[in-house]
Amino acid sequence: MSNYYRLNLKKIRNSKLKISIIGLGYVGLNLLIHFAKTKNEIFGIDTDKKKISLIKKGKSYINYITDRSIKKTNKNSICSTDYSLIKNSDVIILCLPTPLKNNQPDLSYLKRSCKKIKSKIKEGTIIVLESTSYPGTTENFIYKNLNLYKYELGKNIFLGFSPEREDPGNNKFSISKIPKVISGKTKKCLKLIELIYKIIIPKIVKAESIKVAETSKLLENVYRAVNVTLVNEIKLITNKLNIDIFDVINTAKTKPFGFQAFYPGPGLGGHCLPVDPLYLSYVAKKLGVRSTFIELTKKINSKVPYLIYAKLKSILKIKKSKVLVLGVTYKANVNDTRESAGLKLLEIIKKNNTYSLSYSDPYVKTLVIGSKKYNSVKINKQNIKKFDCIILITNHKKFNYDIIKKNSKLILDTRGKFRVSDKVLRI
Repeated sequence: MSNYYRLNLKKIRNSKLKISIIGLGYVGLNLLIHFAKTKNEIFGIDTDKKKISLIKKGKSYINYITDRSIKKTNKNSICSTDYSLIKNSDVIILCLPTPLKNNQPDLSYLKRSCKKIKSKIKEGTIIVLESTSYPGTTENFIYKNLNLYKYELGKNIFLGFSPEREDPGNNKFSISKIPKVISGKTKKCLKLIELIYKIIIPKIVKAESIKVAETSKLLENVYRAVNVTLVNEIKLITNKLNIDIFDVINTAKTKPFGFQAFYPGPGLGGHCLPVDPLYLSYVAKKLGVRSTFIELTKKINSKVPYLIYAKLKSILKIKKSKVLVLGVTYKANVNDTRESAGLKLLEIIKKNNTYSLSYSDPYVKTLVIGSKKYNSVKINKQNIKKFDCIILITNHKKFNYDIIKKNSKLILDTRGKFRVSDKVLRI
């Protein structure tokens, strides 16, 4: 065994690690909170000054993470925008955004961070990537951009990948209850990474290689994206047949084998489902393989907000009719609007200047669509009665659905929250 390997084992055993988490979004912040409950030294880095300021004030910027959790974390961790804080770290965990740019993987956040980190890496450091990306990112992109060729992997530097498996807003599955997939470039890398995550997560799943772990993350989200796309397409058929797609799904899911229920919606949204499939298709194209199903997810789901708008136009013939969009976050009970179908629909309506437009979302107080600022409408009897049509996009628990149903003139329901009636239509 190398001296660095033994030294790291000792630090893990004695809770003497210096762990730095780079990127304090919903993944990094959650890791910070859980590692801060241990006796190790924990550091958080993010270039967003607003985030760091809120953390220091004991305030959460993610709605399902409480201020109390942040205040507790503050007592046992240090957060900053200054990358020099990570000097002499034993563990560096990268939790940075990997969005799309022109339907191509955008690793610019990772690249900029690597540039700031590479001069601060010491021998013996354990480096783990958690950001979702295409197979080969860890061993090629991270390896190259951190200048890890100066070291000997498994001896004086340790590298691995561990995909995030968060389900934002789902209290049933906290980070400690979700099996954690890990991988390492060598057996010693794998062992050290396993022991580090075991500090906060009981069940560890060891992948056969880094590329297997990277691809497994993409498969998890491609699987969901393809199946959501399937039911969104079937919904178009059932709508024409005057059949409620939600009744169809609820009937089919009584089968105890060979079927898993997926539900339609206003289109794919968030950080994973619209993005991850295209990371895999990007690799497929480079290998000369056509990923037909994956490409269809983007094609079909990008049309859904336009289909909702077309349905709206077929119903509301009077220009400047008042329309209220319920929910602009990408999923229920979170404050994340990335790739939101609700935002897309608002943009379409605004661009066409067809109706008098408003929105309501308990997690998004203000929005700017085009050059106009909108404030979230409060859900009450008087306000609901003002609108000619209500479109349910995001089914937040905080919405009072009884008030909405009793006082609406017309509801377009994309989530199956209301029973179909003379004033409730499915889309």
